[in-house]
Amino acid sequence: RAQSLLANARCNVDLPPMYRTSEIWLDEDAELGAARCRVRVLVPPDAGVGAILFVHGGGFAFCSPETHERCARVLAIESGLPVVLPDYRLAPEYPFPAGLKDVISVLRSIFDATESVGVSRGPLLVSGDSAGANLALAAMLHEQAAGRGLPDGALLFYGNYARSFETPSYI
Repeated sequence: RAQSLLANARCNVDLPPMYRTSEIWLDEDAELGAARCRVRVLVPPDAGVGAILFVHGGGFAFCSPETHERCARVLAIESGLPVVLPDYRLAPEYPFPAGLKDVISVLRSIFDATESVGVSRGPLLVSGDSAGANLALAAMLHEQAAGRGLPDGALLFYGNYARSFETPSYI
């Protein structure tokens, strides 16, 4: 993980300025099985209403909101929406579905959009890269199966959705 942080540091230069950045903690959801979760909130200048939940990739075992800081800031600037990054639990210390439960809990918190999250109620998108795209999609499928509200859209970048590492798209 330390090597991953160092390797990703090269991407986190020339960070676009934000109107506001903050970190909050969302309480655990014992019923869901989600842990207390640190969340980074990036609000761009002239932010619109709504938000994007961006779930970082990293093979389910690496990376963090810090490794994906520039990516999330660019997404905030280009979309004009606040971006929320959960620091979900990682494997192997926390096997599946621990990280997914954390992402679902954060999604629900943003869906309810309270001032404590730091975003205004409005259109909600989920996003993620690689393993994060997998978790974002899995969170939507979970909420659909539970009969709960769904985000207004998804921005899923090079998602890892299959069990095989031999598919043409993976290769």
